Amino acid sequence: MAYNSLNIDDFNDLVKRFESKNRCFTERHFGNVKSVFYGNNVIAKTKPLSIDLTGLSSKSFNLFILQFNKRLYRSFCKNPELHDLIIHSKNNCFSAKNKELFNALPRGEDLYEFDIKSAYWQIGHKLGYIDKKTFDKYFMNDDYKMAKRLCFSFLAREKKIVIHNESKHEIRCENAILRQVYDNVRIELNNIIHEVLKDCTVCYKYNTDAMFVDLFNTHKISKALQQFGLKYNFRVWEKINDSEIKSCGKIKKF
Repeated sequence: MAYNSLNIDDFNDLVKRFESKNRCFTERHFGNVKSVFYGNNVIAKTKPLSIDLTGLSSKSFNLFILQFNKRLYRSFCKNPELHDLIIHSKNNCFSAKNKELFNALPRGEDLYEFDIKSAYWQIGHKLGYIDKKTFDKYFMNDDYKMAKRLCFSFLAREKKIVIHNESKHEIRCENAILRQVYDNVRIELNNIIHEVLKDCTVCYKYNTDAMFVDLFNTHKISKALQQFGLKYNFRVWEKINDSEIKSCGKIKKF
């Protein structure tokens, strides 16, 4: 069906214009995509965010999301205790840089990165949301690297319908339990990151699923990650200036 693709500002202007003219119409919100319906016809949609699926086709991605959701519901049926699972955050800081330490590091010196492989996927399995068969099928498949992360992020998407007629009515899709799944995975991963770094004396930077430390602390980090049963990638980076590092010819911002 043909429709007009708008940026968010133009979309909001259209909604306000329809409201000012007392038109009867419906808004549908699904995550970052919003639509306006006039009768049964789609008048306009916001432009969806561009997602780099790294070689994975849209068809394969959508099929993966569908299968993931089915298996997640199956996990809830087999393990009813998952309904009551709430992971509490021990530290609300999900990323940090120690610029003072990094600036003190001479150019040409090395940083050591521990990147937890498919971190959300591993934590989802650890908490019981992903069965072993599904976990093993995709864990080593890097074509699904982004998909294995987005399948959890998508659970937190808002779904609602706003009906505009003589008055304004809002209908929200209850997704609290799915939002809790996403929060649990995200928080558990962050708790583990902080636990792993607990005895680390030099950490230049950490984020959602990676840590950059000095040579002296590599043994502590690898030992801690292994104790949690997490697989990770290890990479050596060289500081080339006060804002960039490089490894195997790849340069990125610190």
